Order: sequence, then structure tokens, then C-alpha cells
Amino acid sequence: MPEELEQEGQHVQRVYPVDDALGGPGAFAHNPLAHMTERHPLATAASAARLEADWAPHWRGVEGAKVRLEKSPANMLRARFLQALWPNSYHLIIVRHPVAVAFATAAWAARHGGGKRAASAASVVEFARHWLRAHDLLLADLSSLTNVRIVRLEEFAAEPRADGGAGRTVLEGGNRGWMC
Repeated sequence: MPEELEQEGQHVQRVYPVDDALGGPGAFAHNPLAHMTERHPLATAASAARLEADWAPHWRGVEGAKVRLEKSPANMLRARFLQALWPNSYHLIIVRHPVAVAFATAAWAARHGGGKRAASAASVVEFARHWLRAHDLLLADLSSLTNVRIVRLEEFAAEPRADGGAGRTVLEGGNRGWMC
């Protein structure tokens, strides 16, 4: 695993499978096991307690904080599962144009062992298909999510304040929130 990912939330917990076990970046959404909902057998109080314990060392100094952030990309396919664990959670989902994501994923894969094939035109097309699959699943899940906001990265980057403070709104959202 690349060193920069070792501290990502999905890699420091022992409850659900990490993206690499589901096909890796640019592929995990094609694996049915990646889509976790409130009906998943792991959607239990015991799983919430295990995740809290696994993530606690990384949140030292923020005990009692209203907000804790876990930003693993595949959480877009776990939002309903995470909402089942923490019913008052908030989900700020930042989406990016599929072509930009496909090229970024290809470049990342090429740097992390995928070689030149990772950056081939065929791979970029497959990464774009992955993006479409992941977002199809997300769109189907939106009506089941209570506290969710979607922000387009390109619009936010062009005019950060024009989104009405989406991130701040989620962060200031009342009960102790989990933002995934």
C-alpha cells in the first residue's frame, strides 16, 4: 500500500473490506461487496463500536468534538451503511467530472505499480466506467440518506463561497456529526 494511504480511515479499521480488497482504485464499484447499506450484516452497534475504537487513535485530541471526518473515496458506496451506524451522521459528497477522475486515477495507478498500461487509453475508459458505476449506485442511494449534500469540485474550486457554505453547513449541523 502506498505510504500516503496508510493513515486513510479505511486502512486503519477492521470492520469492512478496504478498496484494494474490492478491486482497488478505479475498480471497486464493480464489486457488489463494495456497496454497503443499512441491510448489510455489519450494520450493527458492535461494528460502530469497533470502528470508533479503530479510529480513536487517529482522533486523539478531538474527543468530544462535534465533527469527525473520514474521507475514504469508497464511502460514497457506504453512506447508507455509515448512516445506519451513526443515524445523525452527515455526508458531504464531493464529485468531480468523470474524465478528470479517470485521468487522475490513471496517473495515480501508473505511479503506484500499474505501469504504463495504467495510463493507456483503454484504462482511462475503464476508470471512467468505474466512475459512472459508482455514481449510479450513489444516485440510487440518495433517497435513503437523511443528511447529504453533494458539491461539484469544479464549481467549488472556481468559486468556493458560491456553494452557500456547504461544508460549513454540514460541519455546523447540530448533533455530533460524522461526515463521510
